[in-house]
Formats: sequence, structure tokens, C-alpha cells
Amino acid sequence: MGLPNGIHHLAICTKDIKKQIEFFTQVCGMELVALYWMHGVKNTFHGFVKLGDS
Repeated sequence: MGLPNGIHHLAICTKDIKKQIEFFTQVCGMELVALYWMHGVKNTFHGFVKLGDS
């Protein structure tokens, strides 16, 4: 087995997705690419941010 050469994705649970999105976009410089309501779960969303070109 070789050494890892990247990270595909991370999943982070939070009570305040708005603050998390602000942190990742404004502090870390990531781009918000999608925000979806999680079907069947009240007040729950999936947010997707992008870092870099790949």
C-alpha cells in the first residue's frame, strides 16, 4: 500500500452550518459549491466547499 497523496472529502457535523460556511469560505478561502437540504431530516443540510483545482 502506498502513502496517501490527497484528501477526497471530510464530513463535519455542526449545529450552525451558516457559521461553518462563513469560516471555510472567509477564513480558509474555500468556495461554496453546493448547499442541499438533507431529505427527510428537518433543519439539516449538506454543504459542499471546494479547496483548490482538483
